[in-house]
Amino acid sequence: MSRRDAPSLGAVGAILAAQVSIHVGAALAKDLIGELGAETLAAMRTLLAAAILLLLVRPRLSRLSGRRPV
Repeated sequence: MSRRDAPSLGAVGAILAAQVSIHVGAALAKDLIGELGAETLAAMRTLLAAAILLLLVRPRLSRLSGRRPV
């Protein structure tokens, strides 16, 4: 495998972060599902994921103009 074909460290890091996130979420959910219910827990996980994504990839409001579609 040449250096050009090798996966980048960012891609490998993203895969590892996704796996850790999935496993930690499942480990926490197994204890809470009896108390909160599946629907509530799914909503909480979705809201947490949305908040994290908003912090990581929030668009710069100064770059948005009325002319350019989002």
